[in-house]
Amino acid sequence: QWRIPSNENKNKVSNYSMDFDGTSDYIDFTETEFLKNEKASFSFWVKPETYSGTNYGYFFSGAAASNTGIAYSEGSSAGSYYPGVLYWYNGSTAIILDVVVTENVWNHIVIVFDGTSLKTYKDGSLGTTKTITAATTLAFDTIGRYKPTNTHYVNGEIDQICGFDYALSATQVSTLYGGGT
Repeated sequence: QWRIPSNENKNKVSNYSMDFDGTSDYIDFTETEFLKNEKASFSFWVKPETYSGTNYGYFFSGAAASNTGIAYSEGSSAGSYYPGVLYWYNGSTAIILDVVVTENVWNHIVIVFDGTSLKTYKDGSLGTTKTITAATTLAFDTIGRYKPTNTHYVNGEIDQICGFDYALSATQVSTLYGGGT
């Protein structure tokens, strides 16, 4: 459930970015296990609308069996979930990624699972590295909402989503960012 904006809006990364309304837009696809040998990477461009309220928006999430996702806060000040903070929900704990997704501008985000750590890049620069201490499941099948509860919809645009079954290097991340629009 998504729409392709018209060619009239020249402020997009692409004229074919997906525009999510924050209340009901999402994409479901056949569940894919991205993690191979404990390694996977996700690259995407995102332009969230102005943050308001205390909701969270899930860029990716899995079915109830995996209960995982990559999300951002739209305004909650509880704990470390300040507006725009990016986090990974591993099925039981929200892991703060210490990268802030800026509202109303395009942000390039790359998340790399390399087997022992999780690295997060914003606009080509490494933002944080977290140690992974438990088994990781990355079986995502939804873009734009938290599937297990059909809540936490993204309010903004997402473009150029790529999933890799290996850990991207810093050079590869830089190349993806440099390719930009």
